[in-house]
Amino acid sequence: MRTPKIEALHRLMKWLNNRPDQIENFPLLPLDNSPILANTWLSGFIEADGSFYVYFYPNRKGTFLRPQPHFRLEQRAQYHRDLEPDYDGSYKPIMEQIGSALGVGVMTSIRYRATRTSISYVVRSSSKAVNSRVVDYIHNFPLFSSKYLDFVAWEQIHPIVLEGTYRDKQGSELVNALTESMNTKRT
Repeated sequence: MRTPKIEALHRLMKWLNNRPDQIENFPLLPLDNSPILANTWLSGFIEADGSFYVYFYPNRKGTFLRPQPHFRLEQRAQYHRDLEPDYDGSYKPIMEQIGSALGVGVMTSIRYRATRTSISYVVRSSSKAVNSRVVDYIHNFPLFSSKYLDFVAWEQIHPIVLEGTYRDKQGSELVNALTESMNTKRT
């Protein structure tokens, strides 16, 4: 584990280790410090809290829209429980590690709602280089939920943008069709 959620695992393991019928003690392992892009952990995190989407920007003349594929990973700023001093409840270190591995910074998002304010950390890609790193990573460590289908559509848009073929009618129609098949628009 790499996040403050390790506290819940440790709590469970301590409870199990203290049971009178427990034969063997489970060791409390520290946070995983292996490189972020070296195993499937980030894939699972993307499954839970990541998203793939396409934003359309008008060009300077206002005649057509330039699609820009984005990948976004968002996580609340603080773990939801009060922690013992042995644990850090901030998600900022893991989000900074992910951002550093992808080559982007971490933004702070503040949302004001009627009953509360929520603060979260966001890693977002929009550049061709960073999107290419995301594609390479997911090819090595694939997604397995319906989010994989969003990734496939997003990945197909990526070269269309790189090559500039979204400017012609066929490319534009393909980008629109792929975008209409993503996220909540999927049927």
